[in-house]
Amino acid sequence: MSPRRILAVATALLLSACDGGEKTYEIDEIRDLPRGAPIPPPVSSAERFGVRADDPHGSPSPSPISFTYDLPSGWQELPPAQFRDVNLRVGDSAETDCYVSVGAGGIAQNVDRWRKQFGQGPMDGGASAALPKKPFLGGEGALVDLEGTFGGMGGEAREGYRMIGLIRDLSGRTVTLKLVGPADLVGREVERFLAFAASLRAAAPPPPFDPSTLAWEAPKGWVRQGPKEMREVTFVPEGSTDTECWVTVLLGDGGGLPANLHRWRVELMGQPALTAAEVAALPTLEVLGRKATFVSVEGTYTGMRGDRIEKAGFLGILCPLGTHTVAVRMTGPAEVVRREKENFVAFCQSLR
Repeated sequence: MSPRRILAVATALLLSACDGGEKTYEIDEIRDLPRGAPIPPPVSSAERFGVRADDPHGSPSPSPISFTYDLPSGWQELPPAQFRDVNLRVGDSAETDCYVSVGAGGIAQNVDRWRKQFGQGPMDGGASAALPKKPFLGGEGALVDLEGTFGGMGGEAREGYRMIGLIRDLSGRTVTLKLVGPADLVGREVERFLAFAASLRAAAPPPPFDPSTLAWEAPKGWVRQGPKEMREVTFVPEGSTDTECWVTVLLGDGGGLPANLHRWRVELMGQPALTAAEVAALPTLEVLGRKATFVSVEGTYTGMRGDRIEKAGFLGILCPLGTHTVAVRMTGPAEVVRREKENFVAFCQSLR
């Protein structure tokens, strides 16, 4: 018996035991993970369904920081990613990235973490105060320049790498800017990196997004459906009974782009997971004044309730708005979804 089936049986027995044996719970659907398929990233129930329980004793999450900047020549903007509030591709190299992160820990702790990634020990006490300073975020940031074998976030060691970083405390949070890649490529970008850092500013945060104000323009021939749980609105193209387009508003980042891409491509459509480079290359749409990642997939669609469509199509966007994330999805027979792709794009761009 496969581990997944063992888990299903054990879960059924546990539920029965917890109820004192008066009720039984029958599992009527078991899906085996294909051998060799990638393991899904961990996702909590709150992330999966876009809801969260507020802790009445906790403090509210700080407002996200948005940034303005001058984009250097030859650099490309990428969609924000986990731990990357500003995410840039440097030149034509997929190995060289520049990104801004907002976190905690203070200057010394973050610098020691960077040094560890290059196999170096922590700084001597107080050494962080002596780091050189460069213009950064309207003030000065501590400059760190490291070179050697780069381990990254527990990934494969890469020799001949260089990292230039700037770091400073801003409004009680630690903001970092890093340029990482092969040493020769990073060396050619130092001046542009420093010019970018000097141009970077923390913009005034936009007002919190109010889902009740969301509006749209439906394409001609789309028929609005009745209310459905966890959906702002649902449309069906005229003449199609098994094709839907719907809008969902999630709290926070809704689980993040990687988890949602895995859910859409792998769990719903039975397609392979994307590599980091493929995720970075996904197209974007201008939605609600932001860049929203656009996904188009064809395969066999399997819904949450076991409904199945062979030769199906899927379209989706994920638009992060700080306090909320707007997701728009369309599923149905591939030929219908292909035909409605322009309408889907127009609908997403009509959101306001």
